[in-house]
Amino acid sequence: AAGQTMTGASLRQLMNLVNKGILRRSPESDIYQIDELTRQYAEEKLNQSPEVATIRDAHMHFYVKLLEDRTGSLYTREQRETLRMVEADLNNIRAAWFRAVKYGKFDELSSAVNTLAHYFEMVGQYDEAEEVIAPAIESVGKIPQSDARDAALAHLNMWRSILQSTDGDPVKARESLETAELLLNEETTTRQRYVLALAQGMVQLNYGDPVESRQCFEQAAELLTQLGGGPETSRVLINLGRAYYFRLGAEEMNLEEARRILAQARDVALEQGDEYSLSVALFCLGTVAMYS
Repeated sequence: AAGQTMTGASLRQLMNLVNKGILRRSPESDIYQIDELTRQYAEEKLNQSPEVATIRDAHMHFYVKLLEDRTGSLYTREQRETLRMVEADLNNIRAAWFRAVKYGKFDELSSAVNTLAHYFEMVGQYDEAEEVIAPAIESVGKIPQSDARDAALAHLNMWRSILQSTDGDPVKARESLETAELLLNEETTTRQRYVLALAQGMVQLNYGDPVESRQCFEQAAELLTQLGGGPETSRVLINLGRAYYFRLGAEEMNLEEARRILAQARDVALEQGDEYSLSVALFCLGTVAMYS
């Protein structure tokens, strides 16, 4: 638990506070909570402590690591559990995120954005996503230029572009994508290049040339293979399959290829227990059947 990690408290000590009514433990999320009055008192005492910065940094690092470790599980049988975890701990996650924003911790922000962006996309909270990513981009942009900073800044803009594209904002999606492309350098990782290819494909699919988007999604799939495959495969395949019918005239459609790729995405989602991608794949297969 976060409380044990950051304070060094034992489980016995935490349970003692529960027995005294100071803490409440949620059996669903395994999160310890306190009432608002006690929280305000504790925060006042924390702010008076000479160790306040150390404790707040420990809190930030714990939740950044938590998000980083959970990226893959969003597309597996642990999907529901992970979504519930993020939702239940969103206040702590936001506090950790905005501390990283305040001090320009671009490595931490770049590590955490994958899971956070996936979460906001899955639950359809695009305004909330913009509220956390926009200030992060602004903060990191004020840090003295370096290849590492630019790689992290590009990564944040990639995810911003994906979310803006899905949310129906073509102008801002293109602007964010162009910013990311200009910031690419030797520090850009293979995973970040995968996210870039995905963003490029999303913008082309939704607002440009769907046929051109196929190459982007194929590149994303290839980069994902270099990373060892992984649970996000179904997502890439779904978008690649859509690129063979979405926003295309009858002469440009290839419904047979779309069906083949979407069936593959469905099978991958089934194997991994990815209910979100499975539902999207089935919806797209239904759309292809309707066109047929």
